Amino acid sequence: MGAYGFGEPVEGEEMAYAVETLNKMVKEWATLDIFLWQLNTLTISSTADIATLPLQSSPPILSLDAARIITSVAEEPLEIISWREYEALPEKTTKGDSRVISLNRALTGQVHIYPVPTVARVFKLRVVAPMKDWDTTTETGEMPSHWALALEYGLANILSDLYKTPVTERALIGQKADYYFMRAKGSNRLRGDRTVVRGAY
Repeated sequence: MGAYGFGEPVEGEEMAYAVETLNKMVKEWATLDIFLWQLNTLTISSTADIATLPLQSSPPILSLDAARIITSVAEEPLEIISWREYEALPEKTTKGDSRVISLNRALTGQVHIYPVPTVARVFKLRVVAPMKDWDTTTETGEMPSHWALALEYGLANILSDLYKTPVTERALIGQKADYYFMRAKGSNRLRGDRTVVRGAY
């Protein structure tokens, strides 16, 4: 854009504004069906006679994608039910072999298992979590590598107003921003074979 020379550092308020703008731009992409989430695998041990499994709070867990209980002989799948369905269970303290699991996002991401195991068990969960964003100038956001040029030209396009970029150059930056955005969006695969999840939960 010509605001700074090649290699010239950007500091202070301008850097903070650029990072804030980058963060807002990525969050705004959700309105265009770009949901930058990732699948993580967690292994958690339960306590005998306790129905609750604590989860990490950062990044927060948005949903459960798959769940299995590890026994002495195999890994057995658990049915994932909604929190409303779990709340509707008449006897949540029933004990036995766990068959279902539910996420309560309201309590900093706790999962509840039913029936309640009478011995300690190990659970393997595949969870959906948001990618880290650019909350500060020292944070490094998590984005798939194929979004790099979409980020670069998207941010340049927004900042071109601030730096009074000439109209012809601004138009060219805008075209490149649209081009790289559409290429990156089009290259997203289905959630089964990629860490980026497309869709709503």
